[in-house]
Amino acid sequence: MAHENGQFPLSALSAIPGGRLSHEAAPAWNDLRAHIIRRGGPAIVPTGPRSSYRDLAGQRQLREEHCAAGNCGGAAVPGTSNHGWGRAVDVPTKDMARWLLRAGPRFRWSHDEGARAGEWWHFTYVGGYVPSVDPEGVLTTTERQWLEELRTARGARKRELRAKIGVQMALIRRLADRTGWTIKHRRKRHDLLRKHFNA
Repeated sequence: MAHENGQFPLSALSAIPGGRLSHEAAPAWNDLRAHIIRRGGPAIVPTGPRSSYRDLAGQRQLREEHCAAGNCGGAAVPGTSNHGWGRAVDVPTKDMARWLLRAGPRFRWSHDEGARAGEWWHFTYVGGYVPSVDPEGVLTTTERQWLEELRTARGARKRELRAKIGVQMALIRRLADRTGWTIKHRRKRHDLLRKHFNA
């Protein structure tokens, strides 16, 4: 069901730390956030409650505030904002913005709209992100590559990848029986491999 800009019900939105986004944009943001944290960056969040999804009333209020300050061009016309589609986030610090500029494109987050408006804080989801098979970053590089390739593999190559994953799951189980499931994220790795193996 299609929704109008700024009139999304809660059921059409997904949670992100500090806000909400469309079901398509939220996984891209959450994976981007996890990626930045794993690399020692800040835990990116929206500036406030109106800085991710923004309903129509919030868009009108923000526009009125900007116009009262003599800057009507500083906020989109209500009903046209990417915030109203749940596809934009404003961040509170320049450090967060710097990390988003570097890592955002990989997760389909762009600063083009923010740059045009002169807003260093504004980032927009441009679509097309495929959620990570390893959102927590626990898989080995090889395991992650197998699962990424398994998404599109066909025929003999798909059978080959499934065989490799099956062997890896058995190896993880043997090592876990000897020295425990918590070492090297064995439980999480095994569960992720099994999930995609059975998909």
